[in-house]
Amino acid sequence: MELVLLFVVVVGLVWATVVVARIPLLWAALGYLVVASCFGHPFLQLDAAGMTLTLDRLMLLLVVAAAVVQGRLRGWLPQPLGAAEWCLLALLGWMAASFLWPQAPAAQGEEPPLHRYLQGYVIPAVLYFVGYHAPLFRRWLRHLAAFFLAFGGYLFWTAAAEHFGLFALVFPRYIADPSVGLHFGRARGPMVQSVSFGLYLGTCLLALVTLVPRWRNRLACRLAVLLAPAGLFATWATLTRSVWLGTAGGLGLVGLARTPRRWRPWLLAAVGLGGLLVGTLYWDRLVAFQREGSATLTRESTAMRAAFAYVSWRMFLDYPLLGVGFGRFPEAKMPYLADRSLDLRLETIRNFAHHNTYLSILTETGLIGLVLYLALLVLWVRSAVRVIRTRWTDPAVRDEQIPPSALGLFVLAVLLLYAVQAMFHEVSYTPLDHALVFLLAGLLRQVHRRSGTPLRQAVQHGMQKPLKPKHDPVPVLAPGG
Repeated sequence: MELVLLFVVVVGLVWATVVVARIPLLWAALGYLVVASCFGHPFLQLDAAGMTLTLDRLMLLLVVAAAVVQGRLRGWLPQPLGAAEWCLLALLGWMAASFLWPQAPAAQGEEPPLHRYLQGYVIPAVLYFVGYHAPLFRRWLRHLAAFFLAFGGYLFWTAAAEHFGLFALVFPRYIADPSVGLHFGRARGPMVQSVSFGLYLGTCLLALVTLVPRWRNRLACRLAVLLAPAGLFATWATLTRSVWLGTAGGLGLVGLARTPRRWRPWLLAAVGLGGLLVGTLYWDRLVAFQREGSATLTRESTAMRAAFAYVSWRMFLDYPLLGVGFGRFPEAKMPYLADRSLDLRLETIRNFAHHNTYLSILTETGLIGLVLYLALLVLWVRSAVRVIRTRWTDPAVRDEQIPPSALGLFVLAVLLLYAVQAMFHEVSYTPLDHALVFLLAGLLRQVHRRSGTPLRQAVQHGMQKPLKPKHDPVPVLAPGG
């Protein structure tokens, strides 16, 4: 038995070496998203030497090893860091200092701050820098569009199967287990919670309307047309208001960007009027509707957000600059729940984590942490806008079928979707949400950095060759020659 195990280990190491040395980094990073979403802790976990090994952690090690090994073998030079990259490093450093020197003790039974720091920010930051440094191979944008087309089809199918109770048709099988994860009764996918599932659904749907239509491939475009209604239905099946608002905002942004400029004010006015009418006529249904619990529980979930906002404001007044310490909100909030100066049921949030990423960062890391976080988002948005407006000359970035401007619009819409999700939920307790957003932001930042390469410098480095005539010019003979 030992010989068989030794043989399996040796063969595995050999194949791992081959994969690490040859797999494109972009493929490896996208593979991590799939493994973390579908084959994470609920799928398989092994205890080894006091540590819990899961497939997503092993996949992350493969991604890091591929980046290091390929960088050494091929002599990649570290890319210069821009303002967004330094801002991200500063945010990571400030959060680390915040949980190392906290202002309040940690709550008993809560997730350790270090674990949440690694899961919610360090792992996504690793993927961010992989996307920022990954070599862009030929037709890489088509590969990215094909990934979201295929992955979106799987997620849309899973959401429909969950909604109609066809659990025999879902994979992995743990999706059908009500004891695993949260939100059983809604579409929650392999992430086994509707918030992260909704972010991935909305991202795939946005890819179908931004990247795939610019891909001159009839089969891909036809599949996108067929899958788009399924994506809308899957988004609705999550029964999560932040998913609805974020996806609608992203789709509206894409529609606005592709509308002629003279029609945009009329489109904005129509959308605003439609939103006002829907909010006025159906407000009660939006606040309280049936999902995995009763409509009363849905209404209480909405009321809890006011309690979170009030407690966060009181905590901010007491700890304005430094915060109470990263990961310390669950314990630090307890003294504030006894406040009876307002007609709010503050006790309802006693056993819950924060429901707002912005307020969570503000209360835990203070105004300094929130400013760094918001500055990072603003820099990403600025990069997306500049990528959309850039005229491309670098063939290493430009795809002959999908222009980089489509990537800029896609990431800009995803950032809007993420911003809405972060307004209603604390999304840093798992790496799923930030891993997706940070990887796309890293790719965007690399494209933005390459957009600043002057044409003369590009020619000198061999990235673009001067145009040459197809045929030698016919010599003109002088008279009598």
